Amino acid sequence: MNNHEFSLYDSVEGVLSRWWMVVTLMVVGSLVGFGFHLFFPPVYEAKAVITININYQKRELTQIEEDTAFNAASAIITSPSVMNLVISDAQVKGYSITPERFLKDFYLEGRQSVWEFRVRDRDPNASAELTNIWAQNAADALNVALTHALQADQIQAQIAGLENCLAGTSPQAASIQMDCKGYSHQEIEKMLQDQTISQINEINLSLGIISIMTISLTDLAAVPESPILYGQAGLVLAGAFIGLVVSLWLINAIKVSHHV
Repeated sequence: MNNHEFSLYDSVEGVLSRWWMVVTLMVVGSLVGFGFHLFFPPVYEAKAVITININYQKRELTQIEEDTAFNAASAIITSPSVMNLVISDAQVKGYSITPERFLKDFYLEGRQSVWEFRVRDRDPNASAELTNIWAQNAADALNVALTHALQADQIQAQIAGLENCLAGTSPQAASIQMDCKGYSHQEIEKMLQDQTISQINEINLSLGIISIMTISLTDLAAVPESPILYGQAGLVLAGAFIGLVVSLWLINAIKVSHHV
């Protein structure tokens, strides 16, 4: 019985002397992995884009305020209410979408002002239509919130006008000139209280969106012409790794047999 101690130098030398075997088996493994991918059904991916801009000429924002506004937009886009609307609209058009399917095949990539909506499906027409359903519902939800933010600003101007009435001063630039004649002090206070409550409601409904934002569905999804290389790189890499392991084992087995 022969006992052989492990030698790193001998092992490396053995691998280098048979490098062609390592390369060959890695290439073969990669080709096998690529072949497996060919048997998978094709998957198509469509993309739509929503652009969110801020008009800094109307109002200056701190970095925290800007980040908060964009985070609010992200929260609306990814909200369960938008997901449920997408699922409902998709089912009306004959697509069976579940929350699990939504989380698996619907992808969102956000870069603050640009949001890309991607949906993967085996049917290219379905991937495009589902992407547009999702992007349209998200854009609608954002614009509804923006409408409430604009309304909150208008109410604020009315509040400032009522406050001027109570103070007996001339209207400020940011306020609406109110005709206070014919109203008692108590009536103006009641109007001010009602407007304040209305403003709070509008701010809550704006969900953090601010009035100087603009939201546009800039790109609708087109029907993809070719499938994506879904999982191909992983299979090729796995095949190459298996080929490497097999080649190292084979070289070691040949070396041991020669010693015996």
